[in-house]
Amino acid sequence: MPARALSRRLAPLDAAFLYLETPEAPLHIGGVSLIDGDMPAADLAARLVARLDEIPRYLQRLVPAPLGVGHPAWEADSAFDIRRHVLETRVEPPGDEAHLQACAARRFEPLLSRARPLWELHVIRGLAGGRTAMLSKIHHCMVDGVSGVELMDVIFDVSPAGGGSRPGRPVSALPPLTPGELLIEGAVEAMTAGLEAGRAALRAVAAPTESWRAAWQRVVPAAAALRRAAATPVLRLPFNRPLTGARRLNWLDWPLDEVSAVGRARGGTVNDVVLAVLTDGIGRVLSASGLPLRHRFLRLLVPVNLRRTDERGLLGNRVSMVPVEVPFDGAPLDRLDATIACTDAVKGAGVAELAGDLVGLAGLAPARLHAWLLGLAASPRVLAWSAPLRAAPFLVGNLVCTNVPGPPVPLFALGHPLLAHYPLVPLGLETGLNCAVMTYNRVLHVGLVADAGAIDDLEPLRGSVGDAYDDLRRAAGVAAGRPARRRRPGRRPRGT
Repeated sequence: MPARALSRRLAPLDAAFLYLETPEAPLHIGGVSLIDGDMPAADLAARLVARLDEIPRYLQRLVPAPLGVGHPAWEADSAFDIRRHVLETRVEPPGDEAHLQACAARRFEPLLSRARPLWELHVIRGLAGGRTAMLSKIHHCMVDGVSGVELMDVIFDVSPAGGGSRPGRPVSALPPLTPGELLIEGAVEAMTAGLEAGRAALRAVAAPTESWRAAWQRVVPAAAALRRAAATPVLRLPFNRPLTGARRLNWLDWPLDEVSAVGRARGGTVNDVVLAVLTDGIGRVLSASGLPLRHRFLRLLVPVNLRRTDERGLLGNRVSMVPVEVPFDGAPLDRLDATIACTDAVKGAGVAELAGDLVGLAGLAPARLHAWLLGLAASPRVLAWSAPLRAAPFLVGNLVCTNVPGPPVPLFALGHPLLAHYPLVPLGLETGLNCAVMTYNRVLHVGLVADAGAIDDLEPLRGSVGDAYDDLRRAAGVAAGRPARRRRPGRRPRGT
């Protein structure tokens, strides 16, 4: 099978994750994998060294374009050392789930060094029952949720003996470039973008009436859907605040077949159930704190995968984002029905495709201007100044909730079964709480990430979300499968 060529230079959307990053808001994605058995970091490092030819991007670092002409480019890291990327730590006894969450939160906080390839794996040992956890950190400029999941096949096998069916295909490496070559390539990229913008303008002017009419017919429903979303009464919530950089983690899971049955009972999807349950759980916590939520909605920003079938296996980001408004009011089934209606309307209006087109147009801007504008927008001073302006309902986005399909079969790391994988997404701007969901081996794993300055303890929210799910399941008439994971009561260590 021929090797697939990696792109050398960051695409505009990938580069945006670099430009928007701040110490308070690192933009790496990841997850916590819980493994049954003891797995030293040295053993995992040896496994990766043997398979690095399948993931050459993980051997490359980013170099800026000279004079800011073009986005940063990838080149081989001549000083690559696996020991800088596969790290080991131990938790204090008794090594329960609370200790794991606190330890993983501390390791998830810092920025990844841009002087070397933008990924780390932290092997966490000393857990109760002889288990091991693995925290992954991969910069968002390298992968999105979908392409990141596809890299699990490098670490995990489908059989305890190793090997088996592994969908990874060889990817061709990139030869290094001299500074002069980088400058020339960046200049060519800038000129190409300018020419493409010019061609687009000429095509628009010369387009026949039918093309204009087709474009208009595509834009109108999406604009109408966004207009309806803008009119929805959405509040900036207590966790929509400037970030501190300290993180808190928590998680829970539900049987996938059970969640699917709840969705089917009302003509919805697994994602509809997750959005409705998460809104209900957040509403319960906010109501308990005295915040009035009557006739108010939670606006969830939901990533949508735009990756084509022929792009499967390629790194980088091919996503768009759509707003979904879910009411805090109402009974569980009414809330689920409202969620289904909203997501159906957004899908039917083509909002994700329109947003993707707008991102593509923004990518025609010069790289230097792109970097300056996004860096300015993410700066703490600008965020503080613009907070009153962004309080308008149509500008409020309360949190991101992403759902990524994972492996449907059991996996093994060095012969040890993978018990669970809880995905983690970054926080950005003033979203002090985000949620990620991933399916693995017929279980839906839910990962919660919060900024410590916004939510210091995620345990009440985890409990409320669990209760909200149980209430919705019962209301839908779906029998319980196995219970969601419940941590035994005990001392909760701080995450910092």
